[in-house]
Amino acid sequence: MSNGNTVSVRRYEARMMDYFDRLPRSARVALASSRFNWIVGHYLRAFERGQSAREIVARIKRTDRIESARSRAATWGSDYPILRGELRRIPATEKKASRK
Repeated sequence: MSNGNTVSVRRYEARMMDYFDRLPRSARVALASSRFNWIVGHYLRAFERGQSAREIVARIKRTDRIESARSRAATWGSDYPILRGELRRIPATEKKASRK
């Protein structure tokens, strides 16, 4: 039994490679050198909507650094090792100080 909405793996990979090829070179280099496999279509849409290559590269690097810190914290707890160039605090998960 097959689902008519299912995209074959080959078609999906071909589409992702097409998206990757349409990105500016600097964004392709940033994606290729990142620690995680990011969804390419998200960055391509931002580029097509007028975001500069420099902004896209900065977003890729920042997202990669945040996710690296998150995965390290999840793996080793709060005492995880902080490597050179790594984030000391995870911006998206920090608790705000309460006012008194």
